[in-house]
Amino acid sequence: MITIKRSQTCNGGGSFTFFIKGDKKFICPAWIEVPMDTELKDVAVEESPKAPQIKVTPDKEWTFTGSKGNLYSVTRNMGSYACTCPASMFQKFKDCKHIVQAKAEENLL
Repeated sequence: MITIKRSQTCNGGGSFTFFIKGDKKFICPAWIEVPMDTELKDVAVEESPKAPQIKVTPDKEWTFTGSKGNLYSVTRNMGSYACTCPASMFQKFKDCKHIVQAKAEENLL
């Protein structure tokens, strides 16, 4: 059994072919010389790397009372936070105080 690395295959995808030149046989594209009687079943390609596991936090919702007594809802959906308060609609690149408070409850700050 001949084992080749993924980096020795076409675009690292695991595909290869045989090329015969004269009385020599090669695995291409890496140009690894192999015996003439070598067949596809005799060549193994190393396993592809495992995809990293991503920790997904479950969706959650909080309710906060604003400074004037209004109730505002903070939601976390797929790791992204949103609030129903007017400040969060105008502060596109900054968290409103309700989102900051929700993150603080989760010890993310």
